[in-house]
Amino acid sequence: MFTGLVEGFTEVIALHPNLEGLKLTLRKKPFLDDLKIGDSLAVNGVCLTIIEIMADTCCVELVSETLRVTTLSNLSLEQTVNVERALVAQGRIGGHFVLGHVDTKTTIIGMDTEGSAKTVKFLAHQDFLPYLVPKGQIAIDGMSLTIMGVYENYFTVSLIPHTQKITIAADYQVGIEVNLEFDILAKYVLNRPASRLNGYNEIAG
Repeated sequence: MFTGLVEGFTEVIALHPNLEGLKLTLRKKPFLDDLKIGDSLAVNGVCLTIIEIMADTCCVELVSETLRVTTLSNLSLEQTVNVERALVAQGRIGGHFVLGHVDTKTTIIGMDTEGSAKTVKFLAHQDFLPYLVPKGQIAIDGMSLTIMGVYENYFTVSLIPHTQKITIAADYQVGIEVNLEFDILAKYVLNRPASRLNGYNEIAG
């Protein structure tokens, strides 16, 4: 589990397709020095497992489903990616609960600058509009962000200067694809069958 407070970005060093999917090698920056084999690492919001650690690099493995559902299938050498280590239970949770289980991809369709902040407009397909709530939370490429507004076919977020400085959001432009993970609480509520809710109400009543 993660908080969506991206710790920084790093670079793709190598991409090795295999029978399972893809072995991805990343530069191990100083803030990743405590990683161990078996640890979880969120890469652009995708929860992956560390399978190898070297002096200056670490490796994770992507299965076919991950490549199909997320933007990691489009990675290229030297591309920068957001990274976050798993949540430490005794720490402060400044973002929201992010599982690293990406729900879908979408596209940036507009950008506006407001002072030092950027307002970014993302395409919203009808099937995931119910999960979007103004002032609610969403994870975009692993970043815990607040939804500014929800409209007929798009939603907006604001990127503060700090977010632009330490994440790949600084490179966002119209046409780029991003990973989305909806708030887990919204998913549980919206996917709970009405029959179960009625049964619960009868018990509670």
